[in-house]
Amino acid sequence: PLDFESHSTYNLTIDARNPEPLMTGLDYGSESTATLSVSVTDVDEAPEFSLNILDVVVPENFTKGSVLLAVEAKDPEKKEIG
Repeated sequence: PLDFESHSTYNLTIDARNPEPLMTGLDYGSESTATLSVSVTDVDEAPEFSLNILDVVVPENFTKGSVLLAVEAKDPEKKEIG
């Protein structure tokens, strides 16, 4: 897979070979190469949460302003989540 964090540009070399002539009277080599440069765009991946499903049961007498649930998240690119 292409990964912007490890390389933002990839160079691909294409090697074409054709031992048979394409046109009569045309002088060309039987081998040809071309280089293709691929630039990868950085995409910020979504944070990864410690829980996949958040299911909270709140009792009717729960105190207003109290913490219902604490969940941690991390950035797959190791950036700080604010």
